[in-house]
Amino acid sequence: MKQIIHIIIPLLILSPLIGCDDTPTDLGDNPAQLAEWTREGVPAIAGKFASVSFADSSIGIIVGGPGGIILTTDGGTTWIAKSSGIGQRLDVVSFADSNSATIVGFNRTILRTNDGGQNWIKQSSGIPNDIFDVCFSDANHGTAVGVGGVIIRTNDGGVNWSIQPSGTTLHLLSVSFVDVDNGVIVGDSGLIIKTTDGGSTWTRLATSIEGVRRVCFVDPNVGFVTRYNGVVLGTVDGGASWKQLLDVESDFIQDISFTDANNGTAVFGWGSIYRTFDGGASWLQQRKGAYRSELLRRVDFSDSANGTVIGANGMILRTTDAGSSWKNQRNGSRATLHDVSLINENIAVAVGDSGIVLRTINAGISWRIMRESQNAQLFGVTFIDSSVGVAVGSRSPILRTIDGGETWSEQADFPEDEFTSVCFSDAEHGIIVGRDGAILYTSDAGVTWSRSNSGTTLTLNDVDFEDSLTATAVGDNGIALRTTNGGITWASQTSGVLDSLLGVSFANVDTGFIVGSEGLVLKTVDGGVNWNILRSGGTVSLNDVSFVSTTIGVAVGANGYILRTDDGGDSWIGRSGSYLDLLLAVGLLGEKTGVAVGQTGLILRM
Repeated sequence: MKQIIHIIIPLLILSPLIGCDDTPTDLGDNPAQLAEWTREGVPAIAGKFASVSFADSSIGIIVGGPGGIILTTDGGTTWIAKSSGIGQRLDVVSFADSNSATIVGFNRTILRTNDGGQNWIKQSSGIPNDIFDVCFSDANHGTAVGVGGVIIRTNDGGVNWSIQPSGTTLHLLSVSFVDVDNGVIVGDSGLIIKTTDGGSTWTRLATSIEGVRRVCFVDPNVGFVTRYNGVVLGTVDGGASWKQLLDVESDFIQDISFTDANNGTAVFGWGSIYRTFDGGASWLQQRKGAYRSELLRRVDFSDSANGTVIGANGMILRTTDAGSSWKNQRNGSRATLHDVSLINENIAVAVGDSGIVLRTINAGISWRIMRESQNAQLFGVTFIDSSVGVAVGSRSPILRTIDGGETWSEQADFPEDEFTSVCFSDAEHGIIVGRDGAILYTSDAGVTWSRSNSGTTLTLNDVDFEDSLTATAVGDNGIALRTTNGGITWASQTSGVLDSLLGVSFANVDTGFIVGSEGLVLKTVDGGVNWNILRSGGTVSLNDVSFVSTTIGVAVGANGYILRTDDGGDSWIGRSGSYLDLLLAVGLLGEKTGVAVGQTGLILRM
């Protein structure tokens, strides 16, 4: 495997050496229980962001589907995943104050928080309809609208919801209340209805605006609506008359946010952002999008200066200067992750495409991008102790950190090589393997690296130490190599197969495991003199393996496969995910703590 021993919290480690909508599937006869693995951080709903709301400049929430909630309490510097307790699509979130927020969504879903988004409770809407939008004027008074002209109202923070007569069966798309009494709703076929008595009665306005989608009022008289074709209209007489304020013919408008009669922002489907400082009389294009590649969905400003825009592929844009500048707060990555190293129970580092280095310091609740390099790929990472780590890859120098992954420096450069894995046995001895049989070794903590003659030109995919000087490297066509002098010289072993060997993990100097293509699992109990084929129970390629003792281990592979054994590989139980969930690496830190990473930023945690 691609991780190495960690002795930082020995009570969690079962062996003195640790090498560098899912459906459970019974893949063996062993009664051992497969631990629960959960997706982590923003990647869980990245690409499915639906709505954003900020209570103030610090506290904000983004929701999406299915059941995705992420919370920030520091203005978006970090985002933390929160449990919704449901699997339904979440469409809209609305803050009433810094403590109270409500989420609505598919299948009549209503969720409520009274502690700033930390915890959520499900509320009963009392209707069979899907809900499209919600707005609270204060912590108690809120209105939600949806399919078939439904309007529901609460006066007690959602404890009870009552149906209000709308006078229409048209779908109601957006609602805006400026206080307890005054609100406006827009819907299909240009419908605009208004109340001045808290929804007891609703009056249809004479003006019809075909294609109206979103509404935002800042006081009983001044309000704004959008049409799907890039048009913003405004009113200063409570909706009696409307004036066109903005028309972007080449784009379609997604959302607007006004904090007062003057300051407003409009976001467009292809990534453009427009801002007005004079109530829509004039507009400034603050950001020009890339056609069809940067879909923006929603915008929310908590005051005239602080705003957030969300979009496709996990895009989060944040401004603190009224849009003069926008910072991408992407927390996590959609890049494929090739390896992960657990430093302790809370801190882990993952690496992958585009030279990405991700780091968590809170047991995976949130991940931050520490480093990127567009022309590079990182395939392997390992930590020697809580501070010192090394990462390797392609078109990238060997990287080293001495502060637990916070910052990285270029240690050595081998521009013609592509390295696939790195492993350290102690603070001094390390080995790197790669394509064309490349092997480097160090005996001075990586200050200098020397080449070994591997005796092969086959790609070596993984390496793992058994003790301070003994290590095994595996690769294509069933190749297995062993060193007993820290990597200086290597001897070939007979694996007995011609499959691609993709991951290796040793529990001690004698007992080790190899995984590979078509569900292959090999085991040795004599340091690799003999390798025996075990039954994994499937034919899916296994890309990595991690054992924390001679009996307990986990393997991961294509189709989201996670396999576990508690009897040294004699039997396995497992689960599979989507065919898109390609898992490439796994690291364990004890029998109940592990992280698996893979394609498109996929991170799973046990």
